[in-house]
Amino acid sequence: MQTSKFIEQLETIIQNNDICRIERKYIDEYKKSGKPIIFNNNFLLIYYEYDFEFDGFEILKLSDITDIEYEDVDIFIGNILRNENIMPIEYNLEKFSIDSFKNIFQYFFNVNENIIIECERNSEFNIGRILKIYDDHIMFLNFDGEGTWDKDPLDIYYEDITLISFRNRYVKYMSKYVHN
Repeated sequence: MQTSKFIEQLETIIQNNDICRIERKYIDEYKKSGKPIIFNNNFLLIYYEYDFEFDGFEILKLSDITDIEYEDVDIFIGNILRNENIMPIEYNLEKFSIDSFKNIFQYFFNVNENIIIECERNSEFNIGRILKIYDDHIMFLNFDGEGTWDKDPLDIYYEDITLISFRNRYVKYMSKYVHN
């Protein structure tokens, strides 16, 4: 499916205040369900939804998307979310830009917010904070599943990144208990 088709679909979904399913066939065998918020020719920001609950935001590269499904089932679930007052309306994303990786990461650096960065093609999962931003990569300080910060930061190259997650329960609780 072509990018222009995705853009038309996303405009309709956002206008209808609905959710959709996003396929990234070459990256993840599972489709993502979420409410698209903003997009451009490079990125899509969604409010991630799973089993009638919203759990943070995800930024996907539009070039990784192989299909966007917006069918009767998505409209039906969207109606349930609205009728049950689960569908989020406000996002509190002031001054947030998805124009480029540098702009995205500058925001998180400025607010000192922990995020998840996934390079799914390499099976890499990183949670932590940005230390420096460069033209083609960031320096990132990761912490492990036991809340211990790594001793050395790592370089994460933009071309390897497939998913950025933030303000979800995992980041919230892990960050709360990470060892300083």
